[in-house]
Amino acid sequence: MNSHIVSFLVSNHPGVLYRITGLFRRRGYNIDSITVGVTTDPKFSRITIVLHADDRLLEQIVNQLKKLIDVKKVKILKQEDSVLREMALVKVKLNQEERVKIMETVETLSGRVVDIGVETFMVQFYGSYEVINNAISTLEPFGIVEVARTGMVAVQRGDDTINDQ
Repeated sequence: MNSHIVSFLVSNHPGVLYRITGLFRRRGYNIDSITVGVTTDPKFSRITIVLHADDRLLEQIVNQLKKLIDVKKVKILKQEDSVLREMALVKVKLNQEERVKIMETVETLSGRVVDIGVETFMVQFYGSYEVINNAISTLEPFGIVEVARTGMVAVQRGDDTINDQ
């Protein structure tokens, strides 16, 4: 099964996300990542879901999403034709003996220190799914305390947009 990105435009009102996730739950589909945000038109939100599915399952999911009254448009985004970004906040143990090495590692990974405590520090990373995973795995030997990830946001390159009705 391959990883797929499904982006769709929905009505922006209470209960829509619940109905969409309910569809996934009832059918036994797993969501790897989900992000939701209002568009330039406050009547609509964009939902981006990353999931693992074969082609048949992906087609079934898209068809079922299209049947929901609040779903206005569904688009499968190809990674090579889209700009994909995720952000992560990673809290790491602050080992004074290895402080310089840790900070050099963070700089090499293009991370940004956003908080320093007595025993921990927090780093912000953004980029592709692979960039975030690489940053997390590179920092694991130093002792990761906590990780929070936003989930994938994606927009297709070029002039075509999901907002086209």
